[in-house]
Amino acid sequence: MNAAGNGGSKGAKLLGALANAPLEWGFALLLGTTLIALIAGDTLLDRSFTINRMNAGDYILNGYGDQAEKGSSTVSTDNDRPLHWRCALKDGFQYPYCGYQLLFGGWGGVRGMNFAKVESISIDMSYSGPGETIRFNLLDFDPRYSHKDRPDTFKPNKVEVFVRTGDRRVIEVRPEDFSVAEWWLTRFSMPPALSRPQFENIVSLDIQTGSWSAKGEHAFDVHSITFNRKLLSRAELYLVILAAWVIFAIAFLAMRLVRLAGDLKRRKRTEQAALAAARAAQESALTDALTSVLNRRGLVRGYEGLTAGVAPSSAISVILIDIDFFKRLNDSFGHNAGDAVLVAFSSILSAQASEADLVGRWGGEEFLIVHVGGRDDAMALAERVRGALHAYDFGACGTVTASFGIHTAPVEGADLDQMVGHADEALYTAKSRGRNRADFYTGVPQLVA
Repeated sequence: MNAAGNGGSKGAKLLGALANAPLEWGFALLLGTTLIALIAGDTLLDRSFTINRMNAGDYILNGYGDQAEKGSSTVSTDNDRPLHWRCALKDGFQYPYCGYQLLFGGWGGVRGMNFAKVESISIDMSYSGPGETIRFNLLDFDPRYSHKDRPDTFKPNKVEVFVRTGDRRVIEVRPEDFSVAEWWLTRFSMPPALSRPQFENIVSLDIQTGSWSAKGEHAFDVHSITFNRKLLSRAELYLVILAAWVIFAIAFLAMRLVRLAGDLKRRKRTEQAALAAARAAQESALTDALTSVLNRRGLVRGYEGLTAGVAPSSAISVILIDIDFFKRLNDSFGHNAGDAVLVAFSSILSAQASEADLVGRWGGEEFLIVHVGGRDDAMALAERVRGALHAYDFGACGTVTASFGIHTAPVEGADLDQMVGHADEALYTAKSRGRNRADFYTGVPQLVA
């Protein structure tokens, strides 16, 4: 049973620690993601796609010669062998050519494919013929200079590579290898801002004979074309990682500040609670539990503070008060009734004394008032208390009276215990004279037979 309880407690502590550690979890997650991105980022971000004989039918394939330039070169294709064509370069145009194109936007289409993130194009092909070079064109449609019904206005991003007859190899070209055909720039008077290669809207890929291809038969056999592209470039990936770390650092600092503010608030509340508890404990130590007035220790502590704040020549009085016949009252009505009388009695004393006076329970049914003032003031206060007692309804206990012993002395050199002792002698005199009265300490016991 204990083992199970301990296990549950440890599990709860562990769960609590995990719940309170979002920053640590966030750091671990971000660190792991960064390592994965650096190690396997190319694989995870790879969005490459390949066109081959199996899926070439998804695109419009078109072979063409130089008839548009009034040439006589021709192209022959085989529907059963897509991406395979033969070209016969003939006289008739000063620069004879022929080509084969993959249309990404369909016939007359102007919405092509965005190759802006393509890092390279890999063409696996075979060539045979008298040519030394072949040319790749990526045609870009941009409404700033292109017209739908005029394919010659599409920007030709071109690159030319060397080939050898009978050679099958993978030709790889990168965006930075392309340039815009000079004849196009000249024909359409392109400004410098529009003279650079563009790949945002490629409507077709053309594979053509090269610039100085000899007349005769040229055979092309493309096995596959792979567009190697990434969801993000390596530079963009690093930028995203850097931004994530910056955001995490800001969040880390913000959360730390929030936690610090929370800790400060909790600490302040804890300190306030501790101070309140200390004050309550101090008040409890200095206050009588039953009547809520000062106890003897509280009176002693209060007397020290009170006398320290008045002139040494000032007069100070103590009034020791004893409830008359209190034992008889307890015996007749019970201790609960006696306690109720003590509580009511202390309330009457507090109400008649001033805020500057000290009121407390000296012990049992004896109470003490410390009053800064002379004999006349002390006597007037005692008489006010006597009058309030007569006017108070103590219920079944009937009338409750008290006897008062008063002693007055200069503050300088006044000792509380000594003053209370003298007041006690005066109280004894008041009791011997019939109770329910106040008497001063005169230095000589005044007894009545």
